Amino acid sequence: MTTTITEHFGPWAEADYLGLDTGINRVELINGNLLVSPWPDNCHQIALAPLVFGTMRAARKAGLHAVGNVWVRLTADTIVIPDVVAVDKRQNEDVTDVSDVILLGEVISPTTELIDRVLKAHLYAAAGIGWFLTVELEPAVVRLQRLQGDRYFEHAVAVAGQTLKSSFPFPFSITVDELFD
Repeated sequence: MTTTITEHFGPWAEADYLGLDTGINRVELINGNLLVSPWPDNCHQIALAPLVFGTMRAARKAGLHAVGNVWVRLTADTIVIPDVVAVDKRQNEDVTDVSDVILLGEVISPTTELIDRVLKAHLYAAAGIGWFLTVELEPAVVRLQRLQGDRYFEHAVAVAGQTLKSSFPFPFSITVDELFD
């Protein structure tokens, strides 16, 4: 059964959220509240496709799996939809549990910049996700950040004309210009 936002009262539980008819919006559950964003625009999608496929290939070589735009349960009342998710095993459930997550990635769009840089970075760190990958559209920058304590610190960065290479959390490389072809 689907639920609409106007039919619901009080904090949202996981079952209510998963039964929600989200229509044309991207809806995430944050501490029992709904965070509604527009679906990513064309620039976001152009960068996202090669990022997801490149991450999938590299993860598979390392015996891992990577996917794009799936539900990830950070806590009982927080489910997010990262752009890229690398996990240590194949997922058969609708919602991926944070304990299986190796890396999360976000393409930072102008409409979601504050959410991705501040809110999601904080939520991911609090959930103990070891690696956070971001792609900035303008100027073109790819950053791999490593969790240290309760914050992320830059591990590797690449700008237009460069390739980000890392052996962690699994061997991979991202040529920045290929994300924007």
